[in-house]
Amino acid sequence: MNLPVVVPRPALTFVATLVALFACFASPLRAHGGQYRGPTMPVPTRVPGGPISPGGLPPNVPTTGGGTLPSSGFTSWAFWWEFNKDRYLRLKEVVRGEEETPDPGTQSAPAGKAPTPADLDDDVLPALKRLLESTDNRDVATSVLIAMAKIGREHPDVDTIKECLQRLPRDNQEVRESAALALGIADLPGCLEPLIAVATDSRDGRRLVDRNSVDERQRAFAIYSLAFLGRRGDAERRQQVHDVLAAMLADSELDHRDVRIALIQGLSVLQPDATNAAGKRMLWQTIAELDGFYDRDLGNGEHIVQAHVPPGLAKLVGRGDTADHRRLRAKWIEALEGRDRRTPVIAQSLVLALGEIGLPPEAGESHMEVTAELRRYYQDGRDQQARHFCLIALGRIGGESNRQWLLDTHRKARKATEKPWAALALGVLAREATDRGQGVDKLIGETLIHGLGNVENDDYRSAAAVALGLTGFVPGELPLRRLLSRYESREDFAGYLCLGLAMLRSDSGRDDIIRAMRNSKRQPRLMQQAATALALYGDGAAIDELVRVMQEPNSNLAKLAATSTAFRFVGDRTAIRPLIQQMLGRDTTTLTRAFAAAALGGVCDKDLMPWNEPFAANSNYLAHVPTLTDGMTGILDIL
Repeated sequence: MNLPVVVPRPALTFVATLVALFACFASPLRAHGGQYRGPTMPVPTRVPGGPISPGGLPPNVPTTGGGTLPSSGFTSWAFWWEFNKDRYLRLKEVVRGEEETPDPGTQSAPAGKAPTPADLDDDVLPALKRLLESTDNRDVATSVLIAMAKIGREHPDVDTIKECLQRLPRDNQEVRESAALALGIADLPGCLEPLIAVATDSRDGRRLVDRNSVDERQRAFAIYSLAFLGRRGDAERRQQVHDVLAAMLADSELDHRDVRIALIQGLSVLQPDATNAAGKRMLWQTIAELDGFYDRDLGNGEHIVQAHVPPGLAKLVGRGDTADHRRLRAKWIEALEGRDRRTPVIAQSLVLALGEIGLPPEAGESHMEVTAELRRYYQDGRDQQARHFCLIALGRIGGESNRQWLLDTHRKARKATEKPWAALALGVLAREATDRGQGVDKLIGETLIHGLGNVENDDYRSAAAVALGLTGFVPGELPLRRLLSRYESREDFAGYLCLGLAMLRSDSGRDDIIRAMRNSKRQPRLMQQAATALALYGDGAAIDELVRVMQEPNSNLAKLAATSTAFRFVGDRTAIRPLIQQMLGRDTTTLTRAFAAAALGGVCDKDLMPWNEPFAANSNYLAHVPTLTDGMTGILDIL
């Protein structure tokens, strides 16, 4: 989520202030990949690869050692949406003709518009290798490594693992981190042992990186990579990865925040199979290990690390009513009621976690406690961001009681702060209900349409546009089209209008989205959102537009980054040939080659969901360290 902010309407004064701050303090734009994560982030200026230095935050934001992101800049609803949108959009399922996402441990590219084995073996992989061998440029190297890893195929002439291992000891930190990350994304034979060695800083790991010790950033990247590899593996591999990560987390001598957070995140996404004895035992082990770490008295400085535990536990246990659910519910409610005096970032995480494990109040009296506590904290809680998260949590839990409460809260909420969050929560609740087969919620749809027409605030109307798209309420297409026609010059607002129209599958709005994309030459965020919107139609309409933009002479950095990110979402094989031509063209700049390689990686990704989606979903992105996210350099920011 990382592009310059749209010039807002006067009502959005806090964003306007941030625009001014960013103009004064932002670092020079660089070409190392990234993706749009929210309205106050800078342009995504990095092609895929490990980060080297933050360029997206004001100078008073900590970029080493951790700390919470500035609350004034990251309280927008758009950040939650951008971190969580993949599970709602499911773009590649649409583009490639899939009805359902396969299990994360076994998912692979379906037929249809997906690249064929011949495309990958005869064209894409040889072209990427040729580019990699032609230059030592870090942008090209990192983009090609991640692209090869996303493809993840054994090839007689292209040895992805060898290319990654050769770059683990490179002098450039960005290349070293990309190499470690690519090993796990590739999921090829021979990946596991090197990643364990680098993550644990063992003698073999030091030999692989050709240093006296593996630096903490590279270790953190290796841990995320190892966790992704374990998540995709069989029970034996998952247990092996678990044992490595758990032993590291238990080591009291290991106190680097990036590494500890990577370990917590890694253990959280392994997904033990609780339907068999071994998986159930591993699940119990992991719950006990993470909960024990959360309970340790580590001091105020480590609250940012411990804040990752509740959302992580919620990912492990899911929604339900087991003994673990009941124990965690009671513990987290008690903490929110004031028994836990740790920093506000803990409260944010507790709210997010309750939203992922709670059941609707209609499910029984015991489940009323979660809903009641979330409503109470929204009314009088101390931390504003946690209060906003309460709305989303209630939307995620759902149920008729929460539906009525959110409708009432939306009606009463103050325009500039709570109202956008209330709108998004309504959309989330409606979408969760339709996914459970309950049909389109007409009242929520009509409520959002009314808000679009009566609330003169772009931030609210952007949230309402996305929420309306989530509802699937088709009558919303006409007001969205009217607003897009009138406000196409307002970059962020217009982008979310495009996305809302596309989620409604508005045939009449398709031409409006194409027009907006064609007119977005100096609006990279709009270009990216419009391309994403077009991809939802599943007809390849975005490909020609994206290729045309990338082939334009003198394309600026922001435009290249936006098109590269958009290709990640499109995933249609018809983009392969023009992207290869662009990547290897005689007159193509080095930077354009790197972005074209990144785009190829997105188009040819073997997985339907982005590799970092398991880490991004329901994360407390305010409890950040650079290797996780800071808008530019973390694993959640890499294409």
